[in-house]
Amino acid sequence: MALAALVLMACGAGSTPAEFGAEPTAVTGGAGPSAEPPAPGTTAADEPATATPTTAGAPATTAPSATPASTAAPPTTAAPVAPSKIAGLVAQAARRVAAAAAGGATDLSGAFDPLVEVDRSGRLAVVLHAAGPFPAGARADLSARGTEVVSQLDGPLAWTIQAWVPYDRLEAVVGLDWVVAVTPFNRGAHD
Repeated sequence: MALAALVLMACGAGSTPAEFGAEPTAVTGGAGPSAEPPAPGTTAADEPATATPTTAGAPATTAPSATPASTAAPPTTAAPVAPSKIAGLVAQAARRVAAAAAGGATDLSGAFDPLVEVDRSGRLAVVLHAAGPFPAGARADLSARGTEVVSQLDGPLAWTIQAWVPYDRLEAVVGLDWVVAVTPFNRGAHD
C-alpha cells in the first residue's frame, strides 16, 4: 500500500494511505526510523527502502512527497455541466453558418460540415428526437420557429421528426420541452 501512496503522491494527488482507509506505514531509508542519513556521495535512493508498520495510536510518518502539501493545488469542485441536446456536428455546422452569414454570404450552403446538410438560406437538415409521443401542437410549435417538417416517425421504438431548422432558430427549437436531442440527418452513402 505504501507504494500505491507514493505513486499517488508522485502523480500530484498528495494523498496518503491513511486517507484511503489503509493502515499507515512508515517508509524510511536504511534499517528503520533511527537510521542515519545516507553517506556522502550516496542518496536515499541508493539505500533500500523499508516499510515499518506503526502501532495503534502512534503517529504515522511517510516519506516526504515531491510536492509539499503547502504548495499542492486545492481540489476543485466545478459545477456539473448539463449535456447539450444538440449533437456536436450540428452545433459546429450552425456556428459555421452563422459566421458565413455574419461575413455577408448570401448562399450559406457552402458553410457546412460534410455530415450536416445546409441549404442556401442556412437551414440545417436535422432529426429532432422525442422521448415519447409528440404532444399536440408539436408541428405548430416547430412552424412558429421557422422549421419545415419533412417527415415524422411516431414510435413504438422511436419518435423523430426530420426537419429543416434555420441556424439562428436552433436554440429555440431545442428549448421545446419534448425535444431531447438534435442530430444530423444522414442520407447514407452510395458506392
